[in-house]
Amino acid sequence: MSNHTTNYNLVKPLQTESYNVDVQNGNMDIIDANLKSLAAQSLEKASLYIAETLPAIADRKEKTMYLKITDIVNANTSNNLKVSPTMGLKIV
Repeated sequence: MSNHTTNYNLVKPLQTESYNVDVQNGNMDIIDANLKSLAAQSLEKASLYIAETLPAIADRKEKTMYLKITDIVNANTSNNLKVSPTMGLKIV
């Protein structure tokens, strides 16, 4: 009798069992469905919060990136917001 994987219940045939295309196809269907679900979740929109002060950790929302403005450099045509010493964010 076959074993099953812990997380997705994929069939793991024993060494003594013969290869069965239906078992392999069933495993592939499970993997395919889970990958599609993960892909759909990764495409969900995230919000961007940019401010000089950030809300407390407990008040922050899921799927939101929080960037703190540390310096503002005004140019003639646009503003560059320096978010960190290593990352600049240009607002157009």
